[in-house]
Amino acid sequence: VSDRDGKTLGQATTDDYGNAGVPLPADVPPETLRVTVEHEDYNPRHMGLDGSNAAVDLRTLLYKGS
Repeated sequence: VSDRDGKTLGQATTDDYGNAGVPLPADVPPETLRVTVEHEDYNPRHMGLDGSNAAVDLRTLLYKGS
């Protein structure tokens, strides 16, 4: 888990069922945090704590006016 500046605030490794818990600082608003999920066989995923995609959607960014 990192903040919007990319500073790592917490890290965890999942158990055999894919569950992990990460303690988060109470003074940081949840909407400013980003979760990165990594696995050696796949590309990493970046998302907000609500599960929203944190990556820029280039298609929307480039063609939103089309």
